[in-house]
Amino acid sequence: MGVLTLTAQKEVSVPPQVVFGLFGAGAGAGWVFDALCDRVVPGTAIALQAPLDPSGPPVEILGRIGRVQPPKLIEIVHDQPWRGRTAKGTELRVVTSS
Repeated sequence: MGVLTLTAQKEVSVPPQVVFGLFGAGAGAGWVFDALCDRVVPGTAIALQAPLDPSGPPVEILGRIGRVQPPKLIEIVHDQPWRGRTAKGTELRVVTSS
């Protein structure tokens, strides 16, 4: 099995709980990968925009939310364009400043 590493960092000036609450709100909402979903609960469908090629458009990743532990974990089970799980061994770091 191959390994894919996506890196994105964004600094925001709000507490982690606020940033966690922005997840799923879509483009420009203050969250990396422009995640879009109706609710942040297990089973909810989700779409992400992954920057795989800096010179091209992002790739849309479709899946569902596997598990949630506010305000520290959102596990995503993705089905397209490939099957997999964004979870153990994957880290999305949000740096906040007060």
